[in-house]
Amino acid sequence: MTPDSLNEDLKSKFDHLADYDSLNECALGLYTWLENAGKSEEAKQLFKPRSELAVLPDVAIFTIVIQFYTRAEKTKGALKVYHHMLASGVAPAWFTYHSLIKALAKDSSSDVTSLGYAKQYFLEMLDKGMEPDSDLYAAVFAATASQDSVEKAREFLEQAQTRGFLINAFHLEEDHLKGSLTVTKLCNELHKDIDVQNVFHKWCT
Repeated sequence: MTPDSLNEDLKSKFDHLADYDSLNECALGLYTWLENAGKSEEAKQLFKPRSELAVLPDVAIFTIVIQFYTRAEKTKGALKVYHHMLASGVAPAWFTYHSLIKALAKDSSSDVTSLGYAKQYFLEMLDKGMEPDSDLYAAVFAATASQDSVEKAREFLEQAQTRGFLINAFHLEEDHLKGSLTVTKLCNELHKDIDVQNVFHKWCT
């Protein structure tokens, strides 16, 4: 438990971690969700048993807590848990990064430092041989379009490319990159409009 358990938004969620059976139920739900999303290997990596003991690995427990924070839109709390995890000697798994980076990208509109962390951890994933999916890349790119200049955006894309992330060459061309950033920024602004949200929702369904 953490001091944040006093927060009403989080208290009910943390109550689900009051005993091992409840924690195990949360873990099973997350594992099933990852399997259904086509992330079987990522699920196995996150929940690989510690040695021969049939217990949840520490990285899975930290990731579940990070998810509770991100779902409550408490990104700073999620980041605090992540740093505590690293200080405890626990290495993040693919889904740990995925959960945290998406939350940081979303939070970047209100906290500019969040974008720096999102891009840093995205590149860390690549350095560790973890492949970010298109959904995660889209989230970071959208945040970059809202906050960064064309030059900084290109620098990030080139850093990702040199680490093996597949980016088409024309994405880095001046006119195309400017156009992509402009369209993405426009979509971000339009999506705040309730009428446009309703149209997007209708299209999606």
